[in-house]
Amino acid sequence: MLASAYVLKGDYKQAEILFLRAQSIFERTVGRDHLYMGSCLANLGYIYYIQGDYTEAARAYQQSLTIHEQKFGSISSRGSFIMNMLGATSFQQKRYHQAEIYYNKALEFFDNSSETDVFHTIYSLIGLAELYLVQDHKIRAQRALQRAVSLSGNSDQIDEVNYAVIAHFTSLLGNQLTSQGRVARAQIFYIRAEVMRKRISDG
Repeated sequence: MLASAYVLKGDYKQAEILFLRAQSIFERTVGRDHLYMGSCLANLGYIYYIQGDYTEAARAYQQSLTIHEQKFGSISSRGSFIMNMLGATSFQQKRYHQAEIYYNKALEFFDNSSETDVFHTIYSLIGLAELYLVQDHKIRAQRALQRAVSLSGNSDQIDEVNYAVIAHFTSLLGNQLTSQGRVARAQIFYIRAEVMRKRISDG
């Protein structure tokens, strides 16, 4: 899709125009409740999110989630991905309680799914960890980070950008353990973070 090409180039305004045009076409041809519309709204949600328009992002993601829930029930793989994005959007709006609900719902699906989705499970865990850190829930953040780091070491689903994110939070986990006086344990996570960064630099 041409709109996706503009997203990859960072031309979000042009991508938005094309996704809005697609939305109008889908409304006329397949209806507002079709999965095509759901996917289009999720793409619009991302465009708004990346531009910092979190109100519009939340609106688009919520409409997309509603369509997916109508088709697949209260929870599905695609719906859980959208819940992760709603969690991220709610976090940016400082709606921390709502963000936690979305992340946990997504995590519940990934934990119980027959298909392993390490990438999105880690996304949920990192989101929860960041959420807990800003609220000073250090132990809960530590648990989420430890699980994310453990999963990241056993997967080929993680790309360079996400390894960088995980490495950053692994270092934060080391800082957290150091503040608790658990220096030897912290050193393990500092080393893991450095290994991840080296993996990125080595390509």
